[in-house]
Amino acid sequence: MKKNVLFVLSLIFFSFVSTFARAQENAGTIGKVTVVHINVPKVYEPGGKGLYPDILREATQGSGAELTFNIAPSYARVMREANVEKKVDVLVGIYKREIAEYDQGVDGKRPMTCSTLHHDADQVVAVFPKGKVPADWKGKESLLGKTLAWTNEYIYDVYLFDSQLQKSGGSFQEFDNIEQGLKMVEAGRIYTYLIPYQEFVETTLKDKFEYRDVQKLPLHYCFTKDAKGFALKKAYEEGMTKMMKNNRLKELFHKWYTNGYYPY
Repeated sequence: MKKNVLFVLSLIFFSFVSTFARAQENAGTIGKVTVVHINVPKVYEPGGKGLYPDILREATQGSGAELTFNIAPSYARVMREANVEKKVDVLVGIYKREIAEYDQGVDGKRPMTCSTLHHDADQVVAVFPKGKVPADWKGKESLLGKTLAWTNEYIYDVYLFDSQLQKSGGSFQEFDNIEQGLKMVEAGRIYTYLIPYQEFVETTLKDKFEYRDVQKLPLHYCFTKDAKGFALKKAYEEGMTKMMKNNRLKELFHKWYTNGYYPY
């Protein structure tokens, strides 16, 4: 009888030790995580402020991830740190079309595994001087064959038009910031400027222009293809699912955007 009791107690003890060890292991599998992006007001700001840091922080809380959010001076620098110097564990704002490229590690991209749940979506809009929106506006179709412009980080010729713009006889210019491009539109040297809606409403020049919707492009986090990256992706997906169900994700969007914007 005593042997049976001791056997049962030993089973309970070792089960407890095993469970505790697994918990400790899971809590420590991720560790230090470096995220980098450009400075975008309300979206990704210095000091780990902004919507995107808030989402990633809350979605992965309890996973053992020690998140550091760095700012790069340009999107080209973000890509260099991620793909060449390999200093980055997480990329933010990756278009759906890019996911296969990162998964396969092609075109100079570091192999990464990207989330299935998007953390935001660019509602791309075409911006025109007030009173000059085409009467027969047909969305993206109306842009073919025209001279367009956008901020150089977006690569809309690939991710929005898939080379259709050039094939239609159209062309494009890229600018470092939206103010430069909008002044060109105002001067009539560019047909329209393409930009995510949330960035358009933040510009000081918005009162001189109006916009029309073009297309929505979901944005994803991408994680390194290693044990840390896979663990972080799993934690993010589970956390995002909970945040969507309990409306916490919507609360975070409304915290940073007062116009009711929510991509889901």
